[in-house]
Amino acid sequence: MKSGTYIRIVVMAFALVAVLWLMRSLSADSMAKLFENLGLQAGGAGAPGFQVAGRPLQSGEERLNLCPTRIVAFKWTDKFGGPRRSIEERQQPGGIKMQWLAVAPEPREVNYLEIEKWLTLHCQVTVRNIEEQEVAHYSSRVPLEIHYVDGAMISIDEIDRRFFRIGEKFYESTDLAEALKELRSVAQLEPKAVNVPVKLAPQGH
Repeated sequence: MKSGTYIRIVVMAFALVAVLWLMRSLSADSMAKLFENLGLQAGGAGAPGFQVAGRPLQSGEERLNLCPTRIVAFKWTDKFGGPRRSIEERQQPGGIKMQWLAVAPEPREVNYLEIEKWLTLHCQVTVRNIEEQEVAHYSSRVPLEIHYVDGAMISIDEIDRRFFRIGEKFYESTDLAEALKELRSVAQLEPKAVNVPVKLAPQGH
């Protein structure tokens, strides 16, 4: 064999030994610490891979995953017949390239990279579970629907800036409030609040 071949074999052997040593020495905790130092965190339920890390969770907080799959539209609805406002991903006419449009009610193109950046940073938000009674005295709502590529949809009511109803659960989250504020700013949309009295569930249920 030529000397170059021997050198390559030796280098590959050392590389194999190094990989085996790393596999034996790295624990789950050390891996989590490594990704934390890189600014990443493990995805939440239904969110594969790693997400951009937020601040450490405080007592009573949890991370809520807004992106179980690809988001294709944000739609703010007016339950009293006013114009809908939305941010929607659509295929460009006559092509295969996608674009994000703000619809209010006429469509206009929004910076595609800005929306993609928002999705990268805010797919997971920090929330705190609260009781329904904590928001019973608020009636002003900003209703939002998030639509996904698989046809699924979640409904979010924004209540007094930092309180939210998502499905049948209630949360407090300045993280989500700031994220939605940033999204509306990027798209230059300002949906109107509507007055929808909160109906408390009967006691004992």
